Amino acid sequence: RFAEDTQDVTGTETAVNLDTAVGEKIAAFEGVVTPDADFTYQVEDVYYAVITEYTGNEAVVIVPEAIDEYKVRGLADGVFREKNDLKAIALPDTVTAIGNYAFNDCAGLTDIQLPNGLTSIGDRAFYGCHGLTSVSLPDSV
Repeated sequence: RFAEDTQDVTGTETAVNLDTAVGEKIAAFEGVVTPDADFTYQVEDVYYAVITEYTGNEAVVIVPEAIDEYKVRGLADGVFREKNDLKAIALPDTVTAIGNYAFNDCAGLTDIQLPNGLTSIGDRAFYGCHGLTSVSLPDSV
């Protein structure tokens, strides 16, 4: 679970690319840049943040390793809920937890890259993701 004593913050206009966010290149993510401003997050402590909302509408998303110098440690409950346009998403190795219903009803989601450091996936995190036919889980889960 994520810390309860958090504060809401919206990201800035900086962007990341695949080479800095994800260790392994996948064709669907080539050349993709997702602005930090598309994410709202909560600060957990002086070093870490949890993404609480994705406000963009891109088909391919790369979650940044850090926003405003806070390392992204997790995805909160329902963060990508009902984002039907979402087709592919890559999570950085800093993400250790995915919240409940994080991708609930993302029917168009077909590709997800889970990080090597992932240790927990919440209840029904991928419920209603009918396009997602297989997921490779890291050994850490």
